[in-house]
Amino acid sequence: MQSYQVKSQLQGNDGGVMFWSCITAEGPGYGTTIIEDAINSGLYVDILKTPLNDTLEHFGKTPSDVRFQQDRATPHTSGITKQWFTDNGFNLDEIMDWLPQSPNLNPIEHVWHLLKLRLNIPLGPLQKKN
Repeated sequence: MQSYQVKSQLQGNDGGVMFWSCITAEGPGYGTTIIEDAINSGLYVDILKTPLNDTLEHFGKTPSDVRFQQDRATPHTSGITKQWFTDNGFNLDEIMDWLPQSPNLNPIEHVWHLLKLRLNIPLGPLQKKN
């Protein structure tokens, strides 16, 4: 993870923030912060529309070129989400469902670990955004 990929920012009352991102064999993909407290199927599909498609475009890939991996959270496996994947050219048989937060099975958990380590390094005072 490069320094330009990490920026400290105080968010909300307790400083917590949710983030969705993806990784590829060729490098990190695009990500997005999630403002809502909980993710439902509609929000998950909205999240996929931009960062996932931007990542595919950046690396010159199409949905048929990739194996998409996600855990089995309800928004990931709902009919709405499955329909979005189908409508956008993903083969549902190629979407791999994994156990949540299992670093041995889910490589992005290693990225989250590195990000947390990086964010715990003092980078100077946090500035609250207006």
